[in-house]
Amino acid sequence: MDDGTLCSWVYFVKIVAGPAEATIDGLVWIAADGTEIGPVIWGSFAVVQEISNDACAGEHGVRYLSPVGPGLGKF
Repeated sequence: MDDGTLCSWVYFVKIVAGPAEATIDGLVWIAADGTEIGPVIWGSFAVVQEISNDACAGEHGVRYLSPVGPGLGKF
């Protein structure tokens, strides 16, 4: 914060490898059934969940959650 207060923050992202039958449409991986998997990251991977907790920035919790779910092991 501008008043000199120290802030701590937590940020993490879950990613999965793009499935063989999935395609990239623009900047998003799409499953074979047409469901969005998540944004492309590093070319071959998709973001399925993004979390940011930063009280100074007013961020609390989920920034992105894939429509296919956040759980690993789906692909």
